[in-house]
Amino acid sequence: MEKIKANTTYYTRSIGDHNCIFELTVLSRTAKTALINYDNEKRRTKIYTDSDGREYLQPDHWSFAPTFRAGSTTKPKRDWEK
Repeated sequence: MEKIKANTTYYTRSIGDHNCIFELTVLSRTAKTALINYDNEKRRTKIYTDSDGREYLQPDHWSFAPTFRAGSTTKPKRDWEK
């Protein structure tokens, strides 16, 4: 079971644009919520758990909103960054 950790930066790709990388930093966490820095603003978001027991964050709730999964701490490269 992977857990979201405090003082860690997580990355994910956009669903619509492979070269768009989202970044989120977890400042602190409790058992159910995390205080995050996302889009240069601090806010609190719920910590979700998938069927495999892996935690994830979804700070926005719209159709193509990014999902940040525990363990996604390596920044992915864009197509031109080889």
